[in-house]
Amino acid sequence: MESQFLPEIDPELDYQYNTTNWLIKTREPGCFGDSAIKHLMSILLKQSELSRSLFSDRGVFRVPFSDDIVLEEDGFGEYSFDWFPPANPSVSPANIVVYIHGGYWKAIGWRECSHWALPIANADCIFVSLAYKLAPKEKLELMPQCLCLGMQKVINLTQKMFSQQDVTKLNITLVGHSAGAHLVLEMIHHAQKQVAANENWLTCLRNLVLISGVYDLRPIIRTNVNKALKLKSVEEAWCVSPIRHFMQDDVSMLLQKPLHWLVAWTEYESPAMQKQSKVLTEMLDEASKRNKQFTYESFCIENEDHFTIILGLHNGSNSSCMLEKILQLINNTCN
Repeated sequence: MESQFLPEIDPELDYQYNTTNWLIKTREPGCFGDSAIKHLMSILLKQSELSRSLFSDRGVFRVPFSDDIVLEEDGFGEYSFDWFPPANPSVSPANIVVYIHGGYWKAIGWRECSHWALPIANADCIFVSLAYKLAPKEKLELMPQCLCLGMQKVINLTQKMFSQQDVTKLNITLVGHSAGAHLVLEMIHHAQKQVAANENWLTCLRNLVLISGVYDLRPIIRTNVNKALKLKSVEEAWCVSPIRHFMQDDVSMLLQKPLHWLVAWTEYESPAMQKQSKVLTEMLDEASKRNKQFTYESFCIENEDHFTIILGLHNGSNSSCMLEKILQLINNTCN
C-alpha cells in the first residue's frame, strides 16, 4: 500500500534509468531485466570468490564496520568489508583502493564486490571493498554515515596488519560505481561535518573515481528504482542528491581537500545516465574557477556499457581502460 504514496512512474524516465535496457555489450541472448542483473551478479560472484581464494591466507574478509554490528544473510546486504594486502608480501604499501559497489542502492552484496581485488593487489596496493545494507531495509540517508564507520575500521585494520608502518602516510583512492559514486560524495560530505571521528581516513584521501554515477536523484523518484528507496517527493530526493552541494554554501565540504576527481561514464549508456556525469563535470568546472584546491578530469569510456566497465576491471589494465586510468592516477599520486 505504501507504493500508492510514491510519485507516479514516468515510462520514459524509467526506460532511461533502467541500465539493463542499454547493455549493448553485456547482454546474453534473451537476457533482459532481472535476468541480466542475475547474470552480472553471477560473474561478479565468481570473480570475487577467486580473489578471496587466492588471498585466503593473508586477506581479511567480511569484517563488520563496528563491534556491535551483527552480520546476517537476509538478502538486504550488510555493513562489512573485504581487505586484501599487496600480492607481494615484502611490499610496504603506499596506496589503498577502496571500492563502493553500485546496484541502485538495492542490489549486490559483500560476496560480489571484491571482483577486482587481484589487479590492485598485483599493483602493490591494498584493496578494500565496502558493502552496505540495502534499501528498502536501510534508509538512503543512513548509508553514507555507516560507510564512514567502515572507512574508520579500514584504517584501524590496516594499522594492525602493518604495525611498523605509519598509515597516516597512505594514499586512499575512493572508487564508486553507479549508486556507489553517489555514496562516495555523500560520505565525504558527512565526514567533513564530523572531522574528528573521520580524520584517520580523511587525512589519507587523495583521489575520487566516480564511474557512471547518479548525482541527482530527482528523476529517480519517477522510476521503478524508487519502489525500494521510497522517496515521496522531489524535495526528499533533492535532500539526498550530491549535486545539491554545488548549489548551496556547503560545497566547500566536498572541495576543501586537495583531491583529484576522475569522473567517467560509458559510451553505451542512456542519455539520462550520461547527463548525470556531464552535469557533475560542469559543476566541477564552475567550482574550479573559485576554488583551486582540487583538480578534476572527465572522460567517456568508449566501447563499454554500464556493466562491462565494472566486469572488465578484473581482467587487468591491458584490457580495461578504466583500470589503466585508475592505476595511472595512483602512480601520479606517489610521484
